[in-house]
Amino acid sequence: MIGDLSQSETQAAQETWQQIDRLVEEIAELSRSGCPDREFYEQSLNRLLHAVAGFGGAIWKYHGPAQVDLRCQVNLAAAGIAEDPGAQRQHGQLLDAVLTTGESRIVPPQAGALVEGLPQNPTDFLLLLVPLKAEGGCTGVIEVFQRPGASPAVQQGYLGLLETVGEIVADYERYEELRALRSRNVLWGRFERFTQQIHSDLDLKRTGYAIANEGRNLIECDRVSVIISHGTACRLLAVSGVESFDRRANLVRHLQQLAAAVVTGGSPLWYPADADQLAPQIADPLREYLEESPAQVLAVVPLRPNPGSEEGELPPSIGALVVERFAGVADDDFYRRVLSAAEHSGLAIENAQEYEATPFLSVLAPLRRIRRSLKRSGITRLIAGIGLAVAIVLGLVVVPADFSVEAPGELLPSVQRDIFAPNDGVVSELPVAGKNRIRTGDVLAVLRQPKLDLEFRRLLGEMQTATKRLSAVQAVRVDNRRSTADSAEDYRRLTAEEEELKALLQSLEQQHQILVDQQAELTVRSPVDGEVITWNIERLLDARPVSRGQILMTVADPAGPWMLELQIPDDEMGHVLDAQAEFGDNLEVSFVLASQPGLVHRERLDSVSAATDLTPDDLPMVLAHVNLDRVPIGRPKSGMTVNARIHCGRRSIGYVWLHDLLEAIQSHILF
Repeated sequence: MIGDLSQSETQAAQETWQQIDRLVEEIAELSRSGCPDREFYEQSLNRLLHAVAGFGGAIWKYHGPAQVDLRCQVNLAAAGIAEDPGAQRQHGQLLDAVLTTGESRIVPPQAGALVEGLPQNPTDFLLLLVPLKAEGGCTGVIEVFQRPGASPAVQQGYLGLLETVGEIVADYERYEELRALRSRNVLWGRFERFTQQIHSDLDLKRTGYAIANEGRNLIECDRVSVIISHGTACRLLAVSGVESFDRRANLVRHLQQLAAAVVTGGSPLWYPADADQLAPQIADPLREYLEESPAQVLAVVPLRPNPGSEEGELPPSIGALVVERFAGVADDDFYRRVLSAAEHSGLAIENAQEYEATPFLSVLAPLRRIRRSLKRSGITRLIAGIGLAVAIVLGLVVVPADFSVEAPGELLPSVQRDIFAPNDGVVSELPVAGKNRIRTGDVLAVLRQPKLDLEFRRLLGEMQTATKRLSAVQAVRVDNRRSTADSAEDYRRLTAEEEELKALLQSLEQQHQILVDQQAELTVRSPVDGEVITWNIERLLDARPVSRGQILMTVADPAGPWMLELQIPDDEMGHVLDAQAEFGDNLEVSFVLASQPGLVHRERLDSVSAATDLTPDDLPMVLAHVNLDRVPIGRPKSGMTVNARIHCGRRSIGYVWLHDLLEAIQSHILF
């Protein structure tokens, strides 16, 4: 019997040790899983309390003398510490004492005096306290509340288990600290690369793309856009991961409008954090942009060349940095990275703009290098430098070069018509949707006017009433006999009433014809053969109200001839006019399509507008057309971007390079 009991006790002890080993292994695996610290502390404490049959417990984090924060807890309120300020003070002194000595302790409940140098225990529970040790000292305390009554041996066993778990927790904290240091080191590497890349070039466009692409890696987001200010308007300069973009796209237009509103306000926009407290002038552009963009997190931060003066005044914004995440949320680290990237980006954009504002700085740079070389040399180098300078000046004056005017533009079908709404109404039918080819006279859209429909029903009712009355009068008049004077009088009265009803019916029929004509005008037909090139007209027009004169869609014939619509800058138009006077109106034009950057085409200038217009950026320009009769385009698309040069003869190479500077001097200095 005794042997059987001893064997049972041995088996129970082995099972207990196995459970403890599994507990320790589970907590160790949890520490290596990389889970968040809050989850690790909570799961470790729950497993520990289950193993030692603890009533409750807590893990405290040490930040300095009398500075202990609660990291996680189980049933801490049941200990009765929170309601009693004196108990809180005594409990805090108890934790400080364990942290100061760095030794594990077992403190009996309601100890009235110091127990082994520790302050008293203000609770009715047995306290097991184990410090979390690190190289620089103790970083925290694991505390377990147990009901009193266990034997000293059991208490020491529980304390040993707590110390083992405490070592695992301390190892986890050291590992988390090391991982944080590594992450910070990686971040500093990205930040260093970001600053090097955005300040390595003074070209504005290349600087913008460096900010967008390197900023995306630094901030860890899905898209970064760089916006620059032009007066009260904003213009998209660069988008991460995209070499070119369509400025007429709805996404680009709404983004520029949103950036302009934020730049005008002067304060950063954080979405969705600021979604409930936005002014209408920002909320409306934000809503319109989010309808086009899949962004779940959006930040629009104004760019400034410096952080501001000591008095707190902010300098005017020169643009905006737009950061988007298509999934996830924003945390404090995200905000810090965005603000840091925006601060350095503002300085880089300002430097690039100042560099490009200096006329022909790239031409003057070699002259500066020559001057520095002459300073370091003797008279021989000085004479050589003077001779080189004279040779350069003579070369600029004597050597001829082709002179051309750059004119951006787009590729368009020659046969292209904008379709306007003939009257106010609601689009009820779009027969053209889904058709690849339409012909002249085909129905493009059918509008409906509720007032016109109501007028139709009213008029038809009046016509039916008048018709029935006319039939009744005619029947009575035919049956009426003229045998008496009264019958003759009724006959004349009925005849007059019949004539009146006929006149009324004629008037109603004329009104009905007018309504029919108005209804026919609501049917919009194609004026030319071709295709509808307006994108997604069903989404734009189906069941939508339209106003008279509103552009509904555009019909073009891509199978027919094509043309270039060029925008000649107003300040370059004089060179084109001089060349036309010298060589004729049909000047040679060379151009490159954005889809075929390596292929140069040549054609002749056909017509130039007699008036000056404005670009979408409010810059003056003159429109010109080039018919592509001889140039094979391949697979053209309407609106394709074109970079063109209008050849204006030959001039000296100095004039070709420096004519902008000469004209600026003539306009702003000599005038």
